[in-house]
Amino acid sequence: MATLLLVRHGETVHNLQDRFTGWQDVPLTARGIVQAQRVADYLAIHYQPQALYASPLVRALETARIIGQACGLAPEVMDGLKERGLGQLEGSARAERVAAVDWNGLLPGGEPTTTFRTRVLAALEAIMHQHHDETVIIVSHGGPLALFLA
Repeated sequence: MATLLLVRHGETVHNLQDRFTGWQDVPLTARGIVQAQRVADYLAIHYQPQALYASPLVRALETARIIGQACGLAPEVMDGLKERGLGQLEGSARAERVAAVDWNGLLPGGEPTTTFRTRVLAALEAIMHQHHDETVIIVSHGGPLALFLA
């Protein structure tokens, strides 16, 4: 069985502002770059990964590229690793909207829960199927990583 090293992207401006991000492309902050470098150094020292996968969203891909430099790997982009599309919530402050959200239902303009779950779990299954007995780094987002751990 594959050994999976799950990494959430580094800090973004939306993280600092406590905003919903979803599919919006928000780059890492200076602190997020430092966080990615620290994770990269740790993974390079303690593991010899054979593969590196990343969400195509810039915050995860930027984190993965930093990790890839340290580990001698180029990230393979996988759409299935993207965060859940949040539709009209994207960019809005959490404090203003979180109480009105039905997370198990359809978000206005967003990705249905079942579609999100199916997409993310299919990506995980494909990675595990392709990398028997290998160590694999996956750089993604809070939503997909929570599904992986569940």
